Amino acid sequence: MPLTSAVWFISGFNVGISNLALNYLTGLLLSLFVMSALFTFIYPKNLPRASIIRKFNPAKSIKLQRQMVIIWYILFVLEVLYSGGVPVFWDGHRGYGEFGIPTIHGFSNMLRSILFSNLVLLYLVGIRVPRWITIMTVATLLIALILEQSRGAFVMTLVFSIGPAAIFMKLSLKKLIKYGVYFVLLAAIFSSFQFIRYADSPLEEIALIFELVLSGGSYKYLIEPIANYIATPILNAGLNLDTVSNFRFFPEETLKPLVPSVIRDALFHSVEKDYGVLLNEAFNTTTYVTPFVRDYGLVGGFMTINAFFFYCNYVFAKARYGSVEHIIKLSPLLMCLALSFFTSYITSLITLMYILLSRTVARRMT
Repeated sequence: MPLTSAVWFISGFNVGISNLALNYLTGLLLSLFVMSALFTFIYPKNLPRASIIRKFNPAKSIKLQRQMVIIWYILFVLEVLYSGGVPVFWDGHRGYGEFGIPTIHGFSNMLRSILFSNLVLLYLVGIRVPRWITIMTVATLLIALILEQSRGAFVMTLVFSIGPAAIFMKLSLKKLIKYGVYFVLLAAIFSSFQFIRYADSPLEEIALIFELVLSGGSYKYLIEPIANYIATPILNAGLNLDTVSNFRFFPEETLKPLVPSVIRDALFHSVEKDYGVLLNEAFNTTTYVTPFVRDYGLVGGFMTINAFFFYCNYVFAKARYGSVEHIIKLSPLLMCLALSFFTSYITSLITLMYILLSRTVARRMT
């Protein structure tokens, strides 16, 4: 959908996408496909599902989940005290970006992602999770959306569940249709949330949205925002691909997310807050490609991104062969791929820390 957005995106902001940019992005997709096909040819058989499941220790896995739940809620309480409340009660005087303790908030988001991903993993391998642990884990997801008013943290945490699902869930046409319906409903909720979050009176805004839906005039609230989120990032990426050089080595945008926020501003005070050329300041998101081509040029960006694709396929192959460490490690990588049309989490501190902790988490579950 993003690649074809220049055709279907009905908006004055549709600046189109050049042949160079379209071919570059299509080439990256083809590279990912070819690598995936090669790994499937090299490793044609998976370890039987039952053999992988036997590697998990139910008692140790539940104990780890319980400990991480307790740690997360302790951090959340400390962040509420530090921030003087939560964004949902701030009445627009302060933004959701002001919530949390610098650096600690990033660690909290990573821990929340591990919690949700591991919960899905435990259910898929058939381990009985105490109800209170399930409720408290799912609540961390809802806290991100409702109390923290952070759709980004909510979506990122939700997408982490793709990792264990890719290994253990058997897909069927019925399930694909069901999840497709869920996606449409989630998209509508998120589009509505765009207006609720910035409204002076959220309750009045909800009533207005409900009235528009009933009257059939819901385009603005339920379609336009999600269309903007799908189309504008790749249009922005196209503008950057048209302006960068073939060769460059100035790794600022890709290294900046790896630095803790408490010292990031001091080290990278001269770096722009956005990822380069934008079609409009109101649409300041871009794809995963932009920071790499801005730092390493068209050639270097293509090579770096393909190195990431190779690593993703390697981890996926190891996970299919029963490596619990790589099953854990797969979640942040597939999250990066799933959200690549919108932004880049490839070199974020959350992704790196999750990968580094995957071996320790795996040992505590086996």
